Amino acid sequence: MEKIGGLPPPLQETRQLLGSLVPSFFRDERGALALEKIPAKSYSEFHAWLSHQAEMNDGKSFRDPYRDLLEDREFAPLLRAIYEGNASPSLTSLANQFEDTFIRIDPDRFVSERFSSREGRSRLRHLLSGKGASNPGIAADLAKSVARVAEQEKTASELEIHWVTGKISLWNYWNLGLSPKDIGDAADGAVGILNSSDFFFDQQDLRANKEGLQWEFVSLLEDPQTGLPALSPEEFQKYLSCSSQRPSAIPSSRLQSLASELIVVLANNRYWDGAKVPDQAGAMRVRALREIREIFQLAGQVDSPETLQVLNERLRNYFQGSLGEGDLGDKIRHLAIGHGWEELFQDLPGEQRKAFQDFKRLSDSYHFSAEMGETLRFEFPQGPAGELAQGLDSAKHQLWYQYKQHKALSRGLSQIAKHGADQGDIQDIEHGARFFDHLIESLHTGALTQKKAGDIQDFLYEAFRPGGVLSKAYQAAEMDGGEQLLSLVQTCLEMVAIAAATEGLGLSGELAEVGQGLNRISRMESFAQGAWVGFGRGATLSLSENALAVASGEVRQGPETLSSWVKDAVATGGAMSLSNGVQRTFLQQPQVQQGLMQNLIARYSRGVWKAARHFSADTALEFTEEALDQYSRRVLDGNTQALSRAELEETFAVTLAGGGLQQGVQGGLNHGFAFDPIYPPILKAAGGLCVWALPAIQNDGNGDSLASLFLGLASAGMIAMTGEMGRGEKAGEDEIDVRFQAYLAQDPNLRGELESGSLTETQLRPYLERHAALRGHSADIAKFDSIAMQGLTEGLKAFRSLPWTPEMKVQALAILLEAWAKDRKEAPDYFEKIYGVFVECQLRLGDLNWDETRKYEFLRHIAAHGDSNLVYTFEIIANVLQRNSQDWTTEGMASIFPGESRGDGIPF
Repeated sequence: MEKIGGLPPPLQETRQLLGSLVPSFFRDERGALALEKIPAKSYSEFHAWLSHQAEMNDGKSFRDPYRDLLEDREFAPLLRAIYEGNASPSLTSLANQFEDTFIRIDPDRFVSERFSSREGRSRLRHLLSGKGASNPGIAADLAKSVARVAEQEKTASELEIHWVTGKISLWNYWNLGLSPKDIGDAADGAVGILNSSDFFFDQQDLRANKEGLQWEFVSLLEDPQTGLPALSPEEFQKYLSCSSQRPSAIPSSRLQSLASELIVVLANNRYWDGAKVPDQAGAMRVRALREIREIFQLAGQVDSPETLQVLNERLRNYFQGSLGEGDLGDKIRHLAIGHGWEELFQDLPGEQRKAFQDFKRLSDSYHFSAEMGETLRFEFPQGPAGELAQGLDSAKHQLWYQYKQHKALSRGLSQIAKHGADQGDIQDIEHGARFFDHLIESLHTGALTQKKAGDIQDFLYEAFRPGGVLSKAYQAAEMDGGEQLLSLVQTCLEMVAIAAATEGLGLSGELAEVGQGLNRISRMESFAQGAWVGFGRGATLSLSENALAVASGEVRQGPETLSSWVKDAVATGGAMSLSNGVQRTFLQQPQVQQGLMQNLIARYSRGVWKAARHFSADTALEFTEEALDQYSRRVLDGNTQALSRAELEETFAVTLAGGGLQQGVQGGLNHGFAFDPIYPPILKAAGGLCVWALPAIQNDGNGDSLASLFLGLASAGMIAMTGEMGRGEKAGEDEIDVRFQAYLAQDPNLRGELESGSLTETQLRPYLERHAALRGHSADIAKFDSIAMQGLTEGLKAFRSLPWTPEMKVQALAILLEAWAKDRKEAPDYFEKIYGVFVECQLRLGDLNWDETRKYEFLRHIAAHGDSNLVYTFEIIANVLQRNSQDWTTEGMASIFPGESRGDGIPF
């Protein structure tokens, strides 16, 4: 039906709010919902479509507050009136109530979307003035958000911002204990900030107009080396003129337009007077001007995807590099503290910073689109059809840019799904991209003309409906709840891999010993030990996350410098030190020592009450850790502003949806963990799949070789889980083993005790102390777990059933004690695994015509892996040996394990 355009102002505001929840194709020039572009056949169809768009575009993960708002029956008359064009003023009150609820969901988002326009700031002033009496809570939220956004945009003084935050603390999320006077004063201060912002933008516009007319108003930058202008006034005017023209979507035109905007900002001193800039900012600006002017000239020569890719790679290198002199010392400084493009622009007001951010975003979108196999267009139709085609093309590139923000694990799985089953996120986005290409091509050939614009709207509308091709594409590119959960799983996998590596290398024990030395009071000692281990684990996790993101080409905000990595490590380490210390000291752990998964399952399955308690405690602790991590990083960047309420709510939703998974894994790691027998074959299969998939992924031209990264994770986990990392022996340890075996063999009572299996804890203690002393550990083993002693004793008792000589049993005892020395916490697990390997392997070795030395060396190789699942691998090898030869030489045995020489002539 025909819709009436003359809606009363309150309903027009509602239409403006709705515009922020739909793609740009469905908005008018003011950003409001364009009803004429939504060809819904009924109100119910319109309402369902709008709710779906709100769910996709709300920027939330595990909650849908905007969709829930639209589906609230109370507001159905308002939405129906907007659809039907009903101009009834009786809905004014309902429209105001809808706006209040909309603002309350995320005040910061509401303010930031209006702050940069004069019309938007006027609306904010009106709301601050009117809500003080009718809805003080909304006025308080708006005042805090105005202060927060103004500080980010740097359009107001610190004094003006402090006036607001002094009346209403940013930490007072629910505006508790505020008087009407406090709220009124804060609202007045926020209005003052908006007025200052008006003046700020007015001055910019005034100066820009003067500069466009009279070159003598331009205060140009001088080259510090020559003292001459870095840019002539005439050349400046050329770039100023180019920046004011509307560019086409052709890459060369867009690059030149954005380059000219950036040149104008770099060359004019008025943008830099009074701004906080790095040391040597003048020289940095001169070099940046030189680089961007070069890009501007070369962009005019771009006429194909190949020349564009070469130019864009040069541009990306500029953006990621230093703005110093370019020598080795400057490169080292850039790695350590930055002084590149990001540092140069990060403290400028938003309007000037936007010129750099837009240029970098365009460059990244071109790069990621080309990486995923897209061909960039260089021809578009003329007129309105061309503008629509350009918008569609830009949306296609934006999809790939959003996809690149996903975590490495998510993209790795998507690559495997695409190549293995023709489905997944990549496939959905590719289908959406081809749909855009089809529309653009139809516009280019005239099959869809401006007279048939309704057809285009119908196509877009259908494609964005639930299950439509663009709906699937946008959902695949969005960081929704599924992506957040995969990010959590990736973090947990990295935690496990890091823990396995540190356990295998003995680092975990060293960290724990340092923690024990911090305090000798029982509970404080436990907290200090947990905090120290948590800090080390968190810092390592942060470094691995950063390295993973860089290696996989993930979209990164901010500069890649040593300084930024250190800040991340300190923030994450500090947050995990608190959570790990609290968990180890105050949260009860399940007494399960079978494996990490058993520990995790036991944590949430031992009775309803215990499971609920662990779930609640872990979720609360994870939320505290994540919030502290975010805020610590913000403070290290020089911003002490509190996190917004919307940020905290989203963090809580993520941690709640994760069910305390990360803290559950942390608890399993703290309690001691082993890897279940099923893990190695799964990881080997995953590694093999990645090896198979990697060439295909690299050869299809998209460059998103995340399978190699996935393979690295799988390999690292597999190596750690099979004990290879535990073989990092120190120099001289083989000699220690020989000395200890000799010590055992000299004991006259040992042979009989081993034969009868009657060793007791008292009889074992001297051997434990002797071995610990030889390896440099403290001989005091008073804290040695009695369960470990019991496991060792029971394992030795079972030796009676083995047809081994006493000498073989002496050597077996040495291997068991070596396993105990690796990590005393895991001794029972090592004993159980190695004993099982010994039993199974000895039975199979009995059929081989080997002497005792060869059998022992083979057992030693299998036992060093510390995982009984390798018995099945041994069974296959033993069958091969049995079938091919009865008398294998050392060289023949080495051929089974090529490249695994121990350095002493023995191939194991």
